[in-house]
Amino acid sequence: MKALNKATLFTIIFFSFLPASALAEIYQWRDDNGQQHFTDQPLNLDKHKVLDLDVSSNLNSASMEVQPEAALEQANQLQVDREAQREAEREIRERKKARALRDDQAKEKELKRAQECSDARQSLGIFDHKSYTDTSLEALKKRRLKRSRLKLKIEKYCR
Repeated sequence: MKALNKATLFTIIFFSFLPASALAEIYQWRDDNGQQHFTDQPLNLDKHKVLDLDVSSNLNSASMEVQPEAALEQANQLQVDREAQREAEREIRERKKARALRDDQAKEKELKRAQECSDARQSLGIFDHKSYTDTSLEALKKRRLKRSRLKLKIEKYCR
């Protein structure tokens, strides 16, 4: 008698949860390629429609044969859609990381360029204001060459 009560209680609890799952809404939509999709979450698309999953109206002999296959197909499609969504989200995260890395590299390159510009201008300023005691032709050529190199650096880095 006690075992019968446990079995009865289990059966009641089991069947009490069935209607809750039957009330879940399934959304159906087609993409631009005509592919039919099913999901359990509403989309922001105007194209989706809520499927009527009223269990009592679907309990006839013909639907009993087809319904498990259709439900399995819908469940499989839902799983495929979820996996595709996860993959798309992963790709978006990877693109964001790559973009952030490129932005960081560009900022670093710009900072290095700005520092090179500043250093070249400072070196030219020091060079121009320095007094030189060696006035030989060779010394003048070296100073002219050094000044030309500093100006080229300024042109290169100080755009």
